[in-house]
Amino acid sequence: DTSRRRVCYIAPERLIGRLPSNGHSESSGGLDDSHPQKVYKELAPAMDIFSAGCVIIELFCDGTPPFDLSQLLNYSCKNYSPWKLIDTIPDNNIKDLVEHMTQRKPEIRLSAEEYLIKQRGKSFPEYFYTFFKSYSQQFATVPVMPSDDRVLILNRDMDTILASMDVDDRVEKNSKLVLVISLVTSVVRDLHFSSFRIIALKLLLRLSSHVTSDIILDRILPYMLYFTQDTLPEVRAETIRVVTACIRNLKAVPRNDANVFQDYIIPALSPLLSDEVLQVRLTFAENIAELADSAVKYLEMAQAQEIREVIVQLKDQQKDKTSISETVVTIKKSAEELKPEIQQVESNYDMELQQLKDLIHQKIFQLLSDSNHAVKMTLMANGMDKLCLFFGRQKANDILLSHIVTFLNVKDDWRLRACFFKTVVDVTMYVGWQC
Repeated sequence: DTSRRRVCYIAPERLIGRLPSNGHSESSGGLDDSHPQKVYKELAPAMDIFSAGCVIIELFCDGTPPFDLSQLLNYSCKNYSPWKLIDTIPDNNIKDLVEHMTQRKPEIRLSAEEYLIKQRGKSFPEYFYTFFKSYSQQFATVPVMPSDDRVLILNRDMDTILASMDVDDRVEKNSKLVLVISLVTSVVRDLHFSSFRIIALKLLLRLSSHVTSDIILDRILPYMLYFTQDTLPEVRAETIRVVTACIRNLKAVPRNDANVFQDYIIPALSPLLSDEVLQVRLTFAENIAELADSAVKYLEMAQAQEIREVIVQLKDQQKDKTSISETVVTIKKSAEELKPEIQQVESNYDMELQQLKDLIHQKIFQLLSDSNHAVKMTLMANGMDKLCLFFGRQKANDILLSHIVTFLNVKDDWRLRACFFKTVVDVTMYVGWQC
């Protein structure tokens, strides 16, 4: 047990108990090593069905295993049942499927083919049978198809894939695309040529526009950010562009992911600020304003979502009230009680926004201090107005204006001074006459 979880998904019939004197082996939970040949001869597909059912239960129960070793021994002796855990599965079709797959008696379980037929259109969507199974089989051939070829085929067929899987305009209906995302992400670490890595990045970006924020953060962004450590500068630069575009598709805030920009995305991109290749630093300067803008919008969504949750709690308190006058009094009382909670949400937002501003300030300062004037000019030419809005009037004056005005002292590059005069208009329009 390398995981140290003591999880055990072996079929009960594989546990050979020591025969007691009364001849009833079912009451024993011990293991007998004296019949290895008997165990080998009795291996059957039904045993694999049981193990597969256990894995499905764990998947649909947020990682809670149905059996550890002692529970499985008790289950084989009818002293334990996983049905209480199975009842927590919200999908009734999946619940029926795993209940049948994990029956104690192997003769009751069906074959894999029978389950596929029985659960068609229920646990297993129709597109499993009409499109996806036949399409994905080409990637499971022997000899194994090279990763570069897989990405090329997926890129060629993406329009057909999206059409065949009936992709909906509502992203919450497109969880099926996790299967396609997995086809792409399974090969990204094994791509040999830079052109195919860039194709993979663009494929993930395209898929991100059709799926929920949970899927983007859990299944797409980690693979995109993997390429920040690529050996080729054109791939690292493309990673910055693709990640910046991808995070614009975040339309909701998954629980516990409110600080994903400060804690994960920006720190993962930060090493590229000091990249030895100018192309990468230019790309960072080109996109940092968009990153800052997306980060603050995401933080605002998180705040709005928290406030909505607080208000829902208030509404739930009124459900059991029957008297109108009593309800009015309770609403007034609850609103007063709720005020500190909303103030706490706003206080948390202010603190997190300040942390985000400090983080972006560090990155801006590093770009404006770059030894190559092209990086400074790229930053000034791309989204200086968005950075002013992000920092606010006072900090725009203290951080941006006070720094770029020093570029007038650079006498050996007229282009940098010219870029300053083009940019300073946007900054002064926001800062106002105080500058």
